[in-house]
Order: sequence, then C-alpha cells, then structure tokens
Amino acid sequence: MKITVESQLLAKNLNVLKKVVLNSTTSPILSCFLFKITNAELTIISTDLETTLEIKTKATCSMENGSFAIAAELLIEIVKSLPDDSLVLNFSEKELEIESFSGNYNM
Repeated sequence: MKITVESQLLAKNLNVLKKVVLNSTTSPILSCFLFKITNAELTIISTDLETTLEIKTKATCSMENGSFAIAAELLIEIVKSLPDDSLVLNFSEKELEIESFSGNYNM
C-alpha cells in the first residue's frame, strides 16, 4: 500500500486525532492510528473505545484497499520533525517506510 500526502496536512490531522489515543498497556492497539484505504481514499482513525475520531484526508493512494495500524506517538514525532514536503508512506506486511526529501524512516 502506498500513500502520498503533504507533511503539514498529515501533522494537522494527526494532532486532532491524538486527542483520543490512549497510552494503554492493557490494550496496545489503542495507542495506534488506523490508516485505511478504501477506493483510493485515505481515512485515519483513532479511538479510546468511548470516542472515535475519523478523518478523511487529501492524499494520493494506491488502488489497493487495506488498513494498517501504526504507533501514534512515534508517527507524530517523525511527521512534526519533517519540513513541509510531500511524504510517501509505504506500508508493507510488517513495516512502514516514510520517504521524504530530508530522509527515510522505517517503523
């Protein structure tokens, strides 16, 4: 799965979504964002099991449908440290690679 998105737009959306992300040790999935592609449209979701936030954002997505959960705090730190530029998010079965003008990151 491949997504191209502007770093500033992604950072803004993640900051809104982080309001309901828990740092939960009993259920680690609650400390993640869910990236979901359906019909080439990107949706990012966060939940604390009582409140769920969902944002559909402008992005260029690969045509394949799928979803991927990624640690919220780590992703926020990486994205906010990057300059305003296009990011390419490559999701594979077990990792995320973030490509930007300033470097590549693997999670």
